[in-house]
Amino acid sequence: MLYSNVPNRNTSITLVEGKVRTRIATQDILLIQSEHIYVRILLRDGRKILYRCALRDIVRQLPPKSFLQVHRGYVVNLRWVNAFDGKHITIAQHVLPVSRTYRKQLKDILQNPRYLSIQN
Repeated sequence: MLYSNVPNRNTSITLVEGKVRTRIATQDILLIQSEHIYVRILLRDGRKILYRCALRDIVRQLPPKSFLQVHRGYVVNLRWVNAFDGKHITIAQHVLPVSRTYRKQLKDILQNPRYLSIQN
């Protein structure tokens, strides 16, 4: 089960597996990678969390102005984008592909920073 903390919807998400709850601050998430029936969440401190859920389910819980899907298998935190060359995006040391479907939207957002939500 995945749910957002209702009062602080934009500040953290909680992953629930059995009796274990893991709270993750959204500003600490670099990117989320889909791996079949799992998602791998990469955090700023280098930790990687493997969680069983669909990418679309976790995307629904994230603040839409801070996160953007750039490929069918990747969602990135716009706060940590280092470079974008039109076909690839760099976040920390990770170079990710950007599909044609999401390219224009990403370019528009990065060229117009007023759309970014950096308060989290």
